[in-house]
Amino acid sequence: MGKTVQLPFITILSYLSLIEQSVPNIDNFSLYTPSGTFNPDDTISVQKEAKRMMEFVGLNGYTTIVTLCLTKNGTAGSINLNNSKEVFIEIDKNMQINRKNYKEAVLCVMAHEICHKYLYAHGFYLEDNNINEYCTDLATFFVGFGLLTINGCYEEYSTTEKHHDGSSTTTTHIHSTGYLTPQNYFTAHQVVCKIHNVDYLKGVSIKMYRFTSQLNKTAIEQTQLSRESIIEKFKEQSISLANRKREIIILKNYLALKEKEMVIEYEENDRKFNRLVLYGNAADKLPFTFMHMLNLPQKELYYSEYSEVLDKIDPKYHELIDRNLLTLICPICGAVSNSMIRENGLSIRKCQCGKIFYWNSLSIASRAPKKLKIKKMKQSNSFTNWIKSIFKLRKL
Repeated sequence: MGKTVQLPFITILSYLSLIEQSVPNIDNFSLYTPSGTFNPDDTISVQKEAKRMMEFVGLNGYTTIVTLCLTKNGTAGSINLNNSKEVFIEIDKNMQINRKNYKEAVLCVMAHEICHKYLYAHGFYLEDNNINEYCTDLATFFVGFGLLTINGCYEEYSTTEKHHDGSSTTTTHIHSTGYLTPQNYFTAHQVVCKIHNVDYLKGVSIKMYRFTSQLNKTAIEQTQLSRESIIEKFKEQSISLANRKREIIILKNYLALKEKEMVIEYEENDRKFNRLVLYGNAADKLPFTFMHMLNLPQKELYYSEYSEVLDKIDPKYHELIDRNLLTLICPICGAVSNSMIRENGLSIRKCQCGKIFYWNSLSIASRAPKKLKIKKMKQSNSFTNWIKSIFKLRKL
């Protein structure tokens, strides 16, 4: 296995959200704890534990066979991915020699490989092999194998060799299992446990708790930066939605006014046409210039861009449209309340339904706000809802 990768906080949330959208809901989330009799050196014990883990994630009726061998490319483990009910998992037997936390390391590898099968069984498989492995690592936390990954992903210990001349050499041994860093794993574990209201420290080994505590300051700083970027992203999207909402209100009311004018014109034309009908057969003898009385509506060009249409709205309509702009309508629940013109037009509003959104009450005659490019927002889920509840928007 190559060097571990440190993912940004927001990327971890994105992958967890992607997993959540791809697999069935977990109604009663809990953290998996291995059986007290588990022995990695006992083949029967390993097979029983693998079956128990498979059933924990809802993969019932599978025959799981785990073997210790020299794996390809020195990977910690591998699994056959197909639609068969027979699952074969290989675990690198070198861990038996190199790892002091051999038991925890084996459980960590089994959790990863079983999550490969879990995702594959639900149609989740990405063409990018690296991202697929990252998501599989994070899936161990999503399904409840978080403690297995946390306690077995990393180990550091020292050995001292004494020489004949009385000197000694101390060597530090570092072994890691997984594609992401321990900081990433601990972050994912905290997020999932907070969402399901589970104590994320319960069950974490003392060694791993001390190790992650040493890195806590750096992790907090990185998370803080990610938090700020998340806030800015949601603020940018909210502002853009507010501006688009304002433009739609303007256009809807403008079109309503134009439609009303057209109805009046049609009624007038109908009245004039009926007058012509009274002339009967004599109508075709009237001078052609008389036909200007019909006053048919002129063709108007349709502009596909909002800005072009808004620029061409006659000032005589501004006041009528502004009245509707001052009627604040919650984009979430549709509740109606009054607003007022502000200098910059933009404000953060909280509706009676509890939702916070941006509202643009800028007068139509005022300069249009700066347009912002946004990406299409994904369907809301528990991870994005958690973000909104934890990282509250700040007032401008």
